[in-house]
Order: sequence, then structure tokens, then C-alpha cells
Amino acid sequence: MWNYLFLVVGIFCAIVGIMGNVSLLIVGLLLISSMWLTRMISKSTDKAVMSRKDVVSLIFNEREAKIIEVLLHSPGGLSLTEISNLTGMSRSATYRLLKKLSSRGVIVALKEGSFNKYALSSEIEQILRHGSS
Repeated sequence: MWNYLFLVVGIFCAIVGIMGNVSLLIVGLLLISSMWLTRMISKSTDKAVMSRKDVVSLIFNEREAKIIEVLLHSPGGLSLTEISNLTGMSRSATYRLLKKLSSRGVIVALKEGSFNKYALSSEIEQILRHGSS
């Protein structure tokens, strides 16, 4: 019952927000997304309903998620060229995304000789591999 009330209020706020009130738009979108997450979590009695890919797709855009997944399967880290080849993105686009993810603390650049290898930060790797326990 309360879930539907929050959903209706969220939709109302989002509609009013679209008409010009940015703060109501944000409140509406937050209510709607929290209701969606609540529903996803309550669909199962298991501990974890959302897969790692679901979590990654909620936090990162599609191109960032590709890099995260590639690095998750390469614990020793990968070079820019390796990441670019594995994701199918250009080197320049890959480099920009690596810089962005690095500035957010998601990945770290490991100096190896004259070039960098990139790996997930230990915190992000632990969360994605084992949960936040």
C-alpha cells in the first residue's frame, strides 16, 4: 500500500519537475528509483537479488561498465591497449574513461616500466567480488 503511494507521489513529482521545478524532478526520480530497487530486492527471499552486473549497470554507464567487467576478470591489471582491445573501444575513448574512473577512485593506475596498468581499486574489487560485508 505505502509502496504504491510513494510511487504515485514520485510520478507526480517527476511530472511537475519536468514542467520546470528541478528539485521536484529530483525528488520524484529518487522516489521512483528507490521503489524500483525495493521491488527488485523484495522479489526474492535470497540474500542477493541483484547480480553484480545489475549493480554495475546502476552505478556506471555502459562504457564504464565494460571497463569494470574487463578489469574484474584481470586482477593483475591491464594496459590501456589491452583494455581498449577487450572492450572494443578506441584507445582515446578508453583513456578518457580510465581517467574519469581513476578520478572517482574506482580504478588505480599501476606504474609498470614506462607505461601504466589499470586495475580496480581494492575497495571496489572487494565490493564487486564478495559484497560489502
